[in-house]
Amino acid sequence: MEDIELGWLSGILEGEGSFTWGAKKDRGVYGLPVVKIGTTDLDICKHVQALLGGKIRTDPAMKAGWKDQYRLQYQGERGAEIMRILYPLMGKRRQRAIKNCLDKWGARPWLREGSKNRHAKLNADKVRTIRLRYSQGSITAQQLGTEYGVTKGAILFVIHRKSWKQVP
Repeated sequence: MEDIELGWLSGILEGEGSFTWGAKKDRGVYGLPVVKIGTTDLDICKHVQALLGGKIRTDPAMKAGWKDQYRLQYQGERGAEIMRILYPLMGKRRQRAIKNCLDKWGARPWLREGSKNRHAKLNADKVRTIRLRYSQGSITAQQLGTEYGVTKGAILFVIHRKSWKQVP
């Protein structure tokens, strides 16, 4: 992301965004960092989406004469990553909110994705090997699971990029 886009994004989130500790249950534990933006300007949400990805949600207008509300939300490790990038560009109030979230997130290492999770049985190299071997048709997901000490379902999530998405 270019500096000008980063500056634009920080300005929009300073005014139209929020940095919170969400109460959603994730992997059996409540709470994770959440970055939200909500606006009645669809073009603004589309620009944020172009920079960060995600799916725009639409809340219909509640009353006649009101506008629809468009929103994007990033949570968990993605939310924390966005917070870390934007922290130095934000005002004091937003920095306090971000620091609060990241402090809570940092105290919970078992929630990390991929090899950042201290309980991970796989790493990026193993994931690449699993995908390659499975694509060659020489081994089943069940066999790979047994070999790597994980379930068949975990292997299928790796193969279909439901997990370890960050690994090419």
